[in-house]
Amino acid sequence: MADNQREMERREKRARKDRRHKRVIWILIAVIVLALIIMKVCEININSVKDHFTDAEGKFTLTDGVTQDNFPYNIDSSQNVSLVNINNQLGILTPSSFTVLNSKDAVSEYVFEHGYSNPVLETAGIYSLVYDQGAKAYRLDTAGGAVYD
Repeated sequence: MADNQREMERREKRARKDRRHKRVIWILIAVIVLALIIMKVCEININSVKDHFTDAEGKFTLTDGVTQDNFPYNIDSSQNVSLVNINNQLGILTPSSFTVLNSKDAVSEYVFEHGYSNPVLETAGIYSLVYDQGAKAYRLDTAGGAVYD
């Protein structure tokens, strides 16, 4: 009797394990099928995305559809450019010049061709200091013009 009862308990345990394994397998199959359906519904052609972010030369760009004529001032981002706020005006230091723009309409208030080999820009209030790092040349300016050269 005890042997039969033990045998029946083993069969019940095995049946429960089999049901659990089948349930897990069916859940995995359902998840895989659901993932495939979602991937198919949301399928994006990677070539069209790639074409959207490349220019005519095949280089990656985020400004392909932007026209240059819409902006009052153009900054070449390939250069080492520093932008700072000088008394609510925009100070722009490029490798060849220092420009102060009116922040409302981007009209040049002041332009200075510095000729420094390694220019650095520091500001405090209405003053800006442009100096050549590693050399002794410097220039102190305000938004309206030079204070000391």
